[in-house]
Amino acid sequence: MTRRAPPGRLAVVLFAAGALTASAARAQGSDPAAAADLFHEGRVAMSSQSYDVACAKFAESERLDPRVGTLINLAVCEEALGRVATARRYWEQATDLAKATGDARVAYTTEQLGAIDRRVPRLTVRLGASAPPGTMAHRDDVELGPASLGTPLPVDPGTHSVFAVAAHHADGPVTVVEIQEGESKEVAVETGDALPEPAAEAPIVLPPGVAPERASGRPVSTTRIAAITSGAAGIVGVGLGAYFGLQAVAHESGAPGICHGQTCNEQGATVRRGAIQSADESTAAFVVGGALLAAGVVLWLVAPARAQSLPTVGIAPGVVGQGAGARVVGSF
Repeated sequence: MTRRAPPGRLAVVLFAAGALTASAARAQGSDPAAAADLFHEGRVAMSSQSYDVACAKFAESERLDPRVGTLINLAVCEEALGRVATARRYWEQATDLAKATGDARVAYTTEQLGAIDRRVPRLTVRLGASAPPGTMAHRDDVELGPASLGTPLPVDPGTHSVFAVAAHHADGPVTVVEIQEGESKEVAVETGDALPEPAAEAPIVLPPGVAPERASGRPVSTTRIAAITSGAAGIVGVGLGAYFGLQAVAHESGAPGICHGQTCNEQGATVRRGAIQSADESTAAFVVGGALLAAGVVLWLVAPARAQSLPTVGIAPGVVGQGAGARVVGSF
């Protein structure tokens, strides 16, 4: 059995809720002093019938410090411009705030809200019978969701553009609706024609004996490219090893003429150091080149069918520790 709250307690709850609502409304304001000045400027502009300026001033004042009086002036200003649907919205906000704060002007705002509500035109937008699923309707710069379709919605008097869009369809024709105060109109919107589907790629027919990667023109396996590149770098490494080896032999063959056993003059020492350096470089190049050749063979044997990127591998002379050597460079 549901127990009903005592009338006194219910009144206290309603009063607390109203106070909280009013506090939340006041908390939205961030600069009451600026809001007061803007309100004054809006009153001056409205007295000279500069309604566009006045409405902008009132709207900013209301944003900085919501007040019932500001909303009333904003509603009157919008009504003077003929935007009765917009004015109705401000009369409704003024009424809600007056109720929440216990403002004595609540009777006046309620009366004005009822009076202007009868003047607001309503426009109903529907989808045409042939509209595909997922069609979205637009009224001016407002997208109307499914719940808005078929419902008489308030609009300001004047000209409104309505159209529909859907995926894989051309935009529908724009319907221009002219509506006056107090009128109710209905419009159905359609999308444009369906757009052609993208043409499918024709299947590739392979001639007898032609590998798929060659027939399609696509790159061969990344691993096979790496195998070829590694093998080529290995050959370069072996070549560098042979070159440095010959350099070492040449240096060493010239040393006996200027050295006597282990004793060398300055020129002989330079020649012998060159021979040792060339020998170290030859050894390093042979080691790296042989490793790259072996890696190339292994990669070729385990290569898959296709690849997406082309790695590059190379070998360059360098220094290892205190002696000569070679280093592998590349990108994957």
